[in-house]
This record gives sequence, structure tokens and C-alpha cells, in this order.
Amino acid sequence: MTAFQLNPLMQALVNAGVVHAANPIPIPGSGERVPTVCQGCTTWCMKEAYVQDGRVFHVPGNQHSKITGKSGCVRQSMALTELYDPDRVRYPMKRTNPRKGRGEDPGFVRITWEEAMDTFAEKLLDLREHSVPERCMTTRGRYFLALMSTGISLVLAYGLIMKDEAITRHTRPLLIMAIGILLGGFTALATELGSLLNMVWILLSPNPSSPIWWMGTLYSIELVLLFVKLVMDLRGRHGVFDLPLAWGTLVIAAAAAITIGAVFGTVIGRPDFHGAFLSVVTLVSALVSGAAAIVLLRPQSTLTEAAGRIFRQAALVFAALILTRVAYEAHSTVEGMLGWANIFMLVPFLVAAMLLSLAPRLLALVGILGVFWVQYSFIITGQLVSLGQTAHWYGAVQTYQPNIPEALILVLGIAVAAALIKLGEQFLIARRPAA
Repeated sequence: MTAFQLNPLMQALVNAGVVHAANPIPIPGSGERVPTVCQGCTTWCMKEAYVQDGRVFHVPGNQHSKITGKSGCVRQSMALTELYDPDRVRYPMKRTNPRKGRGEDPGFVRITWEEAMDTFAEKLLDLREHSVPERCMTTRGRYFLALMSTGISLVLAYGLIMKDEAITRHTRPLLIMAIGILLGGFTALATELGSLLNMVWILLSPNPSSPIWWMGTLYSIELVLLFVKLVMDLRGRHGVFDLPLAWGTLVIAAAAAITIGAVFGTVIGRPDFHGAFLSVVTLVSALVSGAAAIVLLRPQSTLTEAAGRIFRQAALVFAALILTRVAYEAHSTVEGMLGWANIFMLVPFLVAAMLLSLAPRLLALVGILGVFWVQYSFIITGQLVSLGQTAHWYGAVQTYQPNIPEALILVLGIAVAAALIKLGEQFLIARRPAA
């Protein structure tokens, strides 16, 4: 049976005798839902595989799960392409040639499942005995650039709404920065997912119950709004649509940053993630990093002074949030919580906020690095507690160090952002005076 045979139009043609099916077509809804989990990332979301005649056709969220509910992302759909890929490996293979490199035949031979599981278990136990379990753990997440772009969008939208000339006179450079950095974030995410088409698939498979789907959708809308504003600015068209566009950008950008926090905060199975507090953290961190990026990358002017004022206030608010989290973790009785905040995280924000006028660019960079530190800490710490069967395989708590490919993905995103900003400044800012 194929997906084509499940098409309602195909069924109607068969029933009418216009076409004939080689096999009886199952009645829609006659399949069964088989509880399972998605192994696309370290969260292991609960799923229900919809099976008809022994074949999986859909992988929705498990409606009975109190942890993830019906939410999901593109990885659960990508799992079907892996499951039925004609070139997939259908049985365990063992390497027999210890020499590695281009041109070397790995000498793979087929082994039994029992031998494969025994070998895997022996290697895992060996890692645990030598206290290096991080060698068998990977993690994901490239939100830093997206949040920085959001912060720049928020600063620009604020200036347009409040008619702050210190900001509006630099509309075009800010648009180029926001678009370039956001596209850099998208590049990192596409690399992580393996293909740009996988990102598009997220948008084409809507799941309103999934914060991950909302995150991708909101950031896509933000990117469109920024491009529309840039085109209008290049053509010198300013008027009735400026204010609605600014308000739309402000609302969408804020919602996108809040949704990134919700991606983590709604995973109630992970004690260090759960709660609306993370949405506040991601929103304020976006404003801190975005304002700092303006101070760091733009020539000193009234724009950098305005961005500096915003940065100081946001940095102090962010420091207060971190202090609140430190106090909460110190008195928390939540089982399994590791804690990602520490008192030293206050230092970069307090120092940058109080001494910004002495060395604006250096302290703006300090603020950006501080934001990266906080975001890295809460994203990684939240995933160190094993869920489900992984607690039996890897242990209840893992350790983690980023590997070279993961670091290179972030470097790629930053490089793409820098290149786009440079090209935009060279070909677009000189083209016509900014508004």
C-alpha cells in the first residue's frame, strides 16, 4: 500500500470503478497508534507512530504524554525518510580495518544484533568506568545569532515607533545588520539539520502545538518584515505603512524571542528548563546582545549612544534575572535540578553597564560574551539529565564538551552574518542615503 492509495480522490475513483487497485484499500482511520519516542535529539519526545498494514505513515505527538503532549518538530517527520530509505543499513556492520582515511577500505562485515549490542554496551561501560561519558553525547542548538538579530530588530522598531532620530537616521544599516545576523543563524540551523529543505519542511508541516514550529514560523515572518522594510527604504518609500510595519516587527520579534524560551520552558521533563522564566531570559538576552552588537559594529555616533543607553538598562535587568535564578536554585527542592546560574555571571553585565562609556566596543563585546555564556549554560545544563531509557544506558547525569564540528557550525553562522553585513554596507548603504 502506498500513500497515493490513501488519497481520498484515489479511493473515490476505485469505488466508482474508474481505476482498479491491486490490493484492497484500507478504510481511513483503520490503522493503529503505536507509542514510541523520537530520537532526533536529546529530548526524546513522546510520539505515536500511525501504522497501517505494518507501515508507518505519520508520527504525531503522543496525546497522552504529560511531558511533550502533541508537540513536535521536523525531526519526527524526517525519521520516516530514514526508516524507509532504500539505501539504509539494514543490519549491524563492524569495521575490520583499523586504518582510516581517504581511499582506505573500512572492511565492514555484517554481525548479529546480539554482538552489536554487546560491543556497544562494553564501550559505554568502559567510558563510564574511566569517567569520560561526554565522548558519547552530542547536543544541538544555534539560538545565539537569532536572538542577537531579534535585539537589533527591537531597537530599530522602538526607534521607528518613538520617532527617535538617533535611531531612525540609521534605519538601513540596522536592517542590514538584523537581516545578515538572522540569515547567519538560519545558515547554522540549516547546516545542523542537514539541508535547507529540512527548514522549509518545518514551515510546510504546521503544528500549532509545537513551540519549535512557532519559533521557525515567527523568525521567518520577522525576516520577511525586515526585507520588506529594507526594500521600501531602498526605494525611498516612506509613509502610511511605516508605523504598522514597525509595530509588526516589534511584536513578531518579541514573540520569536519569547518562543525560543518556550521551546525549553515547556519541556517539563527537564527540571532546569521548565517554567516561563526562560522566555523572559531569552527576550532580555536578545535585547542585551542586539544593543551590544550595534555599539560594537557601528561607528560611534548618536546611534551607538542610544544603543548604549538601551544596553545599560537591559544589562542591569538581565543581571537581576540571573541573581533571581541564583537565589531560586540555592533554595530549590526540585528533584533532579542541576542549576545553570552562578553569581559570577553577574560580573560582565554589571561591569559593562557601569563602565560602558570608558571603552564602548570592548565592554559591548564583554556583554555579548556574557550573553553567550548564559545561553550556553542553560541550554546545555538542561539536557544533561537523561530521560527514559538513556538513564539506564548513559547514567542519570551526563557531562558535555562541544566538539569541533559543533563549534564550526557556529563559526560558519558568524562568518555568513559578517559577510552579508559587509556586502550590504558596500552595495546598499552607498547606493542611496539612508532614511
